[in-house]
Amino acid sequence: MPQGIIQVSPVGLEDLIDLTIDPALIDLGELKEVLLLPDRYTVEQVKPDKFHYQDGHGYVEVIVSSPDIPEVPDGEALPIVTPCYLSEPSEDFKTRTVSLDDIMVSATSALKEEDKQRKRVIEIKEIAEEDARDTQFKGFAKLLMSELLTHFGDFEDMERIIARRAYDLLVHALNDIDYDGEGYIDSHVRKISDLTAWPSNP
Repeated sequence: MPQGIIQVSPVGLEDLIDLTIDPALIDLGELKEVLLLPDRYTVEQVKPDKFHYQDGHGYVEVIVSSPDIPEVPDGEALPIVTPCYLSEPSEDFKTRTVSLDDIMVSATSALKEEDKQRKRVIEIKEIAEEDARDTQFKGFAKLLMSELLTHFGDFEDMERIIARRAYDLLVHALNDIDYDGEGYIDSHVRKISDLTAWPSNP
């Protein structure tokens, strides 16, 4: 049976199935149901995490087989299979219904009319208010993590990157608040002492 790859973000399915555990422990039948895949699809394997640092999100590769997928010669990359979904909230916004809208195989629709019957209802959870310390500089954290990972293991280089990017963040902050309007950003940043330990009660 021909095979293809579905790239799945564990974050997108974390309320339904845990894709961050050892792939050998994941229930492949349950994963198929969560992905709303039709019967003619079989989930063959879940590969370990891959990461796209450009957007800060990771994904796992789910290998599926189906007659919908074209055969590829040995040694060539497997086709990309992309399930597409619609999500509609209930009138009271307590649940949402997710339905299969399309299945793209290498950018070609492979959806059949009966596939449109596949749907699931998910309870909408209230989102707790986030701590500003955790959210204010998420973009900075993602940029920094991406750069650090390219130098992982070279700790001297990593320390230099952290110090440099902390400086950059302060320059960015002072530019944002227009500290004195005189253009002396660097001199103000240099007056700030180094942080050698996290605050005990931030």
